[in-house]
Amino acid sequence: MYQGNGAEEEWWQQLAKYTSLRHPNIVQIYGAASSGGIHATLFHDHLVPFQQYVDTYRYSHFTTVYFYACCTVDFHAASDHVYSTFQRDLYPNEYTVWIRPSSGQLCAELIPSSTLQPYLYHNPAGISYSHRISSASDMKLMVVESLTTKWYHNICSIYLSQFRTISISTSKTVNLGAIISWSPGHPLKDPVEIADTPNVHTSVDVWESCEGAERVVIEDGWTRFKSHDVFNRTIKLGIWAPTSRGPWLSQANNIFRSLRIMSNFEDYVLVCDVYFGIKVPGTTEELPAGFLFLSPRKDFKTGPSSYRWPNSPAYWSLTPSGVDRLTLEEATQLGFPTFQCTTEIVGRSWDASVYKGLRKFHQAKGFDPDTQELARHLEHPLFELSAEVDSTFAHGDFKATEQPRAAEDEHKSDDPQTEASVSEDVDTNTEGSHPEQDNHDSDSVRTNCGADHSAENMNSEDQVSSAPNASGVAEKKPDPPTLHAETIAL
Repeated sequence: MYQGNGAEEEWWQQLAKYTSLRHPNIVQIYGAASSGGIHATLFHDHLVPFQQYVDTYRYSHFTTVYFYACCTVDFHAASDHVYSTFQRDLYPNEYTVWIRPSSGQLCAELIPSSTLQPYLYHNPAGISYSHRISSASDMKLMVVESLTTKWYHNICSIYLSQFRTISISTSKTVNLGAIISWSPGHPLKDPVEIADTPNVHTSVDVWESCEGAERVVIEDGWTRFKSHDVFNRTIKLGIWAPTSRGPWLSQANNIFRSLRIMSNFEDYVLVCDVYFGIKVPGTTEELPAGFLFLSPRKDFKTGPSSYRWPNSPAYWSLTPSGVDRLTLEEATQLGFPTFQCTTEIVGRSWDASVYKGLRKFHQAKGFDPDTQELARHLEHPLFELSAEVDSTFAHGDFKATEQPRAAEDEHKSDDPQTEASVSEDVDTNTEGSHPEQDNHDSDSVRTNCGADHSAENMNSEDQVSSAPNASGVAEKKPDPPTLHAETIAL
């Protein structure tokens, strides 16, 4: 509905756009009306918000995976049609995603949404879906038959993970691609690294400030900003490991078994990115003219995939060459503010339902999830137990985990109470820790890296009769509506 200044013009533009797009994965106009300065467009069929439909399947891991696989195919079909019609791509801030319950298909509305929309740009090329979703047991078979291991891992890593943002002491070294123990909501002093892999590919960005700030990289690798461009700003250097999630998901159960980790899986975080920040406070005094110089990117690297703050991260200077460095005392006397260094880790974690699904999927594909067999098959870098892990915590020698697990561990529980104890609810706690930024040499950041290793059966069936709600009381799982996923040839 359109109303107010410019409403009629915008309404006509939207009508023209939708009448040019005839595709089942794009909302279709049913009718239009205009009266008294109010303009409306009606669309075909009943549409349900995307996340509301996803929540319907939150109790079943494989149904959720299959649903996302179908939606990515549908979204790519819609995006391709938009490109062929208007010769332009469809960007994340330009659409709202709906689901048509009558068919289960995704429908894209080409207007920005007021809520966060799914990023559905990862397309499993060559895969089509024409099956009907029924029981959970059928879904496991359908997922195994229709998805490659790589694409299954992609769906788990992108759509079923939780972001974790963790501020740590600036004196710490960050190993990208490592697994750390971290309990949400608690500050982090000394991250307990349980495993890492030395062969993770990393990418280093440039020093980024606010829009419009002039950044100059001089010959020796230092980056220069004008002082007036950085006051009351935070300048960040981002480094990330873009391919770390697949290797971890292919061997996570192997690592967990070797360390006897059987619960609180969401407390184990894959370190994907690290951001080194220079926080320059504002000042009410007259700002001096000068330059801030930031350390070369190469000085942060301490190992193949390890990074930390260098001894000399930044300095003020009155000259653009930076040859004449100002000491801290000199800079303060001239009116330059004292900057602060920060280190922030961005990672991902997964709950028990995902790791249980990985175990079942890998077994169905013919791989032992308690070994690194699949990782070797996919030519992934292999994880090793970290030196930080106490030897008494490990389940024997790491190589011993290459042996098949005990026969009694192979049996699935037939106890309905045990089965119900392993809920397949997706962890909705996506909040990371954002403690107050620390000074460069501050050791004030605290941690609670302990984990409750109480027994939890990860081999319970995908379909259970009840699961605890937010209050810890078991509730009956609703029967999900029938989902159709069809690829329609145009």
